[in-house]
Amino acid sequence: MNINSILSKLSADDLYQNAESKCLQNSKGLEYLKNKQELWSNISKLIGVGGAGAAFFNPPLAIGGAAASLKALGITVSFERLALIVEMLLRDYPGEITITPKVKTDAGEIELLVRTSDGMFFAFESRSKGTSRIKWREDRQNFFINSRTKKGKPRSQKWGELISVGTRLNQAVLTLKKQKNEIIGKNKAEQKRPVIKAIILTGKTEIDPNNDPAMFVDFGKLKKKEGKVLRVATENVIFLVNQQNLVDFLMPRDKNL
Repeated sequence: MNINSILSKLSADDLYQNAESKCLQNSKGLEYLKNKQELWSNISKLIGVGGAGAAFFNPPLAIGGAAASLKALGITVSFERLALIVEMLLRDYPGEITITPKVKTDAGEIELLVRTSDGMFFAFESRSKGTSRIKWREDRQNFFINSRTKKGKPRSQKWGELISVGTRLNQAVLTLKKQKNEIIGKNKAEQKRPVIKAIILTGKTEIDPNNDPAMFVDFGKLKKKEGKVLRVATENVIFLVNQQNLVDFLMPRDKNL
């Protein structure tokens, strides 16, 4: 199969699931992610080999050449990252859990929508930035990536994308609620429950333990003193959690917390 025959068959369904249709969940959702990962991996390889053929790259991504290959590779990595997270949750979460991946709304995408055994809803995005630690600076109202150069010198860089991610995630959740979409509850009581919005830091990207201690919170089975969950309040409230702590983050928590 050549590059043009693959690209001509692409559609929005190859990037996300529409919230207004029947979405695949749990094991079927995981299979969906793995299939899309394989699809985009093949596309990335073919674009890299095909060179000029990428100029014919059609919707949903109208880009060409090297940029097309990089974009396809980035999509491949995102599907792979989500597949690993879903696989971990299905394996390690001890109670009933419903995971809906790559949900598209009119206001944006929700990478993972999760309902836990206690009826709580969570909306997640995942991000990674190499070997680094992420810190919120209140004086700058922004996230910063703390890492080291190749020579071992400390380096700090602004990561404003996380604020945008939190804003888009909030808008996507509000859209689902306004539409009274069954994906976040089959009755009014469920649909009125708050949806916790969080960003999962994956790979070697982690929360910087040197964040302001007041910003760490108790959540699920994670305690504030452990410095595992960061709560950031700007226009919206967004939580940061490391992937390795995600199962404990989702565990039923004390109602007084």
